[in-house]
Amino acid sequence: MKKLFLLFILSISIFACKSEKGTDLDPIIGKWQLFQSLENGIDVSGTCEKRTTIEFKEDGSILVNGYEIDENNNCSNFIENSDWTKHSGTYIIEGEENNIVFENNNNTFYIEDSEIDQSVTYTYKTVFKRI
Repeated sequence: MKKLFLLFILSISIFACKSEKGTDLDPIIGKWQLFQSLENGIDVSGTCEKRTTIEFKEDGSILVNGYEIDENNNCSNFIENSDWTKHSGTYIIEGEENNIVFENNNNTFYIEDSEIDQSVTYTYKTVFKRI
C-alpha cells in the first residue's frame, strides 16, 4: 500500500499543465492537501500521509510537500519540484493520460486507477481538497 501511495505522489510531482484559454485559470491551479487514498474503497492513508500538499502554479510548475512513513515507522517529509501540462482537457502524468475529476465547485479532485493482479482487480482513488 505504501508503495502505491508513494508512486501516486511521485507521479503527481511530474504533472505538467498551462491554461489553454490565456487568462482563464485551470481549476488545478492552487494548493491541495491529500484527503483520502482509497484502495478498494478503504482509506489507507494515515495521519502522516494526509499532511501531503501539492501546489500547482500558474507558470506550470509544481511543488510537492510529501509525507510518508519511513522504514523506522517515522513520518518522513520529502519535497519534489516539477512541471505540469494539459492537452485537450486531459492532464499528463509521467507521459500517461489521467482523468482528473473535479467536484465540490472545483475544490476537490480525484484520480482513479485500477490494476489486475492474479485475476484480482484492485481499484485506487486518491482525493485532494483545495486549501
